[in-house]
Amino acid sequence: MAFRGRDSTRCCLLFAARYMMWCFELEEEPLKYRKNGLKIKSLTYSQVRKEGETVQRRRKKKRLSPVTVLGVIVLTLVLGGTMLYQQFSLKAEGKEYTSQIKELKKEQKKLEQEQEELEEFKEYVKTDSYAEEIARDKFGLVHKGEIVFEPEEK
Repeated sequence: MAFRGRDSTRCCLLFAARYMMWCFELEEEPLKYRKNGLKIKSLTYSQVRKEGETVQRRRKKKRLSPVTVLGVIVLTLVLGGTMLYQQFSLKAEGKEYTSQIKELKKEQKKLEQEQEELEEFKEYVKTDSYAEEIARDKFGLVHKGEIVFEPEEK
């Protein structure tokens, strides 16, 4: 129901008077409504109600919904579980790698020994005694005055 002209003014004055009486009963000062620095003469009920609602909204504490809290807890648990899984899998991989390193070190020592033997053989190949041994074994050569005995074939 909209009031026009004198009725709206009477309604506003009546509402303002009731508001001021209510403030005096509570021993509080009535709110001073201003708009752009100018005092407003009359207030409508809806304006006062809107102002009261905004004050109440400011006073209310914002609480997190249970769904949000549950979501945060679940997310934390998932991330924590993932991190623990990754930690254990990395430890297992580390153990595998250390065993592989030990095996490779053993193989390296074996190859180093083979390399030393090949170096010694290389030096032996350069000597006259090796040439003489090859001449005897492969070519059947003998020194002067030597007698060769061969086994009989059956």
